Amino acid sequence: MPVKATLRVIAALSTFSDRVGRWGSLLIIPLVLVTAWDIFARKLVWIQLWLIDNVGSIFQSTILQEMEWHIHTGLFALVLGVTLGLIAGYVG
Repeated sequence: MPVKATLRVIAALSTFSDRVGRWGSLLIIPLVLVTAWDIFARKLVWIQLWLIDNVGSIFQSTILQEMEWHIHTGLFALVLGVTLGLIAGYVG
């Protein structure tokens, strides 16, 4: 593969990685909200019990903790490329 074509592929992959990472970084918002709600609901148990009984089992602490680590895993996986690119100086 010629050098110019290789550089174009590298630039395209870098742009793709940058966009995915920047959009993926938005997962921090639901991660903070779910974590804060989980902590809040554990302190006020009656709210959590009412929500479980009247809204659904999604408000159980175990399910909230599962959502936390799923979101955290997605966040980490999507922004890893951008973070490494920023550290190495590839992303501007």
